[in-house]
Amino acid sequence: MVYINKWRVQFNDWLMNWLASTAGRSATFYAFVFLYVGWMLWNTVTPYQFDPYPFVFLLFLSNTVQLWYLPVITLQSNLFNTRLQELLEFVREVVLRLVNVEHLQLESSREIHMMLESQKVVLDNIVTMNEILLTTLNRIENKANEIDAEIDEEFKHGSSE
Repeated sequence: MVYINKWRVQFNDWLMNWLASTAGRSATFYAFVFLYVGWMLWNTVTPYQFDPYPFVFLLFLSNTVQLWYLPVITLQSNLFNTRLQELLEFVREVVLRLVNVEHLQLESSREIHMMLESQKVVLDNIVTMNEILLTTLNRIENKANEIDAEIDEEFKHGSSE
């Protein structure tokens, strides 16, 4: 039973879409203009008149078409609103997903920033330790040179005596 109702709803949606889109075309407007002008010319010029001057039957047919299309336009508007609500819900879900992704990216960038800051501190410490080591090595080299110079001096003094 639900399947049949669903089929009916789908068929009605399709029919309302088709009727509303057909009625909304400029070709339909021109067809009605051609029909009305042709009807009026036929019933005023030719001897085979079936709807004389006040064109009562034409007026009746026009009113009938209008009465048939009034619920079609209303149903088409309801269907459009339903589809618009579905589209808005879809857009809302997409925006929420994008906001969630943006939030995750923001968190990731904060974590990366914190990691880079900690790496900067570590690199600063390494540079400081390198400078201390270079200073210590220079002192050791200077001390070694002094000791070598003293040994050389003692060796020169000892060999000259």
